[in-house]
Amino acid sequence: MKRILFSIFLIFLMLGTGAWAIPPSSIELNYHPETGVLDVVVHHVTHDLLKHRIRQITLYKNDQEIDQRQYIKQTDPESQVDQFMFNFESGDVIRVKAVCSKAGYGEESLVIP
Repeated sequence: MKRILFSIFLIFLMLGTGAWAIPPSSIELNYHPETGVLDVVVHHVTHDLLKHRIRQITLYKNDQEIDQRQYIKQTDPESQVDQFMFNFESGDVIRVKAVCSKAGYGEESLVIP
């Protein structure tokens, strides 16, 4: 009987691990017009850089996808950092979508001044 209860407990524990995962908490965007570099910092806390990570960042310009990157490992335990090189014009709306490997996604937009 103890083995059955223990087995059930382990099953619930394994099924519930995804509930402890968190999506990206925020995204910082900083565009440098003189170099055409967009700095992206996705704040995402994890204890396992391989299994629970930011797995994808997608870049949109005026609601059209212009770049997408896949990640095997998160940069560090608190964030995923990357740079995109594009020449944007004044008025362009830049949107970044970051997808967590276990728990949802986050988005942030920037209007180029």
